[in-house]
Amino acid sequence: MTSIFRVLREVADLLGREGRLSLRLIRREYDLGDDDLDAIVEELTVVRGEATVDNGVLVAVSTHRIDLRQEGGEQPATPSPGAADRRRRLLLGIALAVGAIVVAVVIPVVTPERVSDGRQVADAEPLEIGSPESDGWVVMVPLAADDRTGFPTPVVNFGPSTCIGFARVDFGPDDVRPSLARCVPAAPMSLGNDEIRLLVSIKSGFDTWHFIEAGNDVALADVATTSDSIDPSRVYLADAIIGLRLENGVSVARLSWSTIDGSYECESNDDAWKTGAFCP
Repeated sequence: MTSIFRVLREVADLLGREGRLSLRLIRREYDLGDDDLDAIVEELTVVRGEATVDNGVLVAVSTHRIDLRQEGGEQPATPSPGAADRRRRLLLGIALAVGAIVVAVVIPVVTPERVSDGRQVADAEPLEIGSPESDGWVVMVPLAADDRTGFPTPVVNFGPSTCIGFARVDFGPDDVRPSLARCVPAAPMSLGNDEIRLLVSIKSGFDTWHFIEAGNDVALADVATTSDSIDPSRVYLADAIIGLRLENGVSVARLSWSTIDGSYECESNDDAWKTGAFCP
C-alpha cells in the first residue's frame, strides 16, 4: 500500500509546479479513498496553508499571488522548490515551542509541603490570677463557627505579659474584658520557630481548655485523635496563641500547627487532653 505521506509529498510538489490540480485527478492517480483524500486536502489547506479548494480544484496559494501580480503588470515569480519544505520545518519548530510552553503552564511542578517536627519547651510558670486590664483584650477566633451556645469565648491580652481570660457578656458587646485574668508573671519568652509552650490549662465542665504559645503567629492548627480530627470549632487562634477546647477523655494522637515560618507537628500522648503534654 502506498504511504499517504509519500502521496502527500508528491501532491505538494506537483501542486507547487502546476499551481492547480483537480481533486478527481488526485483521487484517480493515487487510487485514494474519501478519508485519505480529505486528509491530504486538510493538510495542504488547513494545516500548512499552502492551498485552497475552489469548485473541486486544489489551488496553490502562491498561484493567487502570481495572478494578482500579473493583473498589475508585474512578472510572475517562480516558486522556490524548497519553499514548502522550509515552511514545514518552520511550522514544526513553532509547534514544538508552543507545546513546551503549554506543558510548562498546564502541568506545574507540585512540591509537597514539608512538615517539620515540633518541640514543646517547659511550661510557663503558674499564671497569676488577678483583675483584668480594662482594655487591650483580643477575642480568640475559632477556625469554624460553632452553632452551639453556652461556651465561654476566650480572650487574650498582649500587654507587658500575656494574659488569658474568658469574655463576660454583661459589660456590653464592645467590652470583652474577663472577670478574672490569668497572666504569665514573667516577660514574654522567646521561642524558636518550631517550639511551643503550654501557658495554662483550665477545666470547664466536660471540656478542658489548653492555651499554647507558639514561636510566631499561627495561621492554622489541628488536633488529631486516634480516630479523627477534633472539630475546627474547638480550635481558637489569636496571633501566636492557640486555644484548644478538648473534650475530657478524648484520645489525642497529634498536634499540628502552621506559621509563616513553616508547618510543624508533634506526636502526642493519648492523655494530652488532661496533661497538656502535646510534644512529650
